[in-house]
Amino acid sequence: MKYFYIFSLLLLPLASIAQESSIKSTMNEYGKALKVYDTKRMADLMHPDALKRFKKVIQNALTSERSEKAKKDLLPMFAVESIQDFEKLSEKEVFRRSSEFIVYLKPEYIELFKSSTITFVDESYSGNRGFAVYNIGINFNGKVIKQHVVQQMKRHDDKWFLLLPEEAEASIAAIENRY
Repeated sequence: MKYFYIFSLLLLPLASIAQESSIKSTMNEYGKALKVYDTKRMADLMHPDALKRFKKVIQNALTSERSEKAKKDLLPMFAVESIQDFEKLSEKEVFRRSSEFIVYLKPEYIELFKSSTITFVDESYSGNRGFAVYNIGINFNGKVIKQHVVQQMKRHDDKWFLLLPEEAEASIAAIENRY
């Protein structure tokens, strides 16, 4: 029994390393998907709770008191013509189509993403949440703009997935206020 306890203490750091490398691995996968703007892969790396929340906010807007305005403003983003068509979309498809709509409006973003650099800095944990810290550099008109980012993550099926970034949470708040 004494040896089992000592053995388990030796394995504890290995479990931590495996957990840490999983966050880094997920962030590396997301960075690669972002550089080629692979929206399917990006959606696959999002946590199911985040995807569900995103779709629910749109559904709420489409059925709110201001639903006519919401339909006019939001349905084209998802390339659907009715609420029923929207509801048939999976949560991943909603995220994917909204991401594609962004570059439809601003196609120059594709080149910005391609030329971006993403450097993983650190990670930390709190309960079932993980935090990936990275720097992103984007070449904008010959000038590299750098941003320090903390990306929240959450485990699902023994893997780390991304939660919605702060910018997406701000967009959600704007949708909730508008509709």
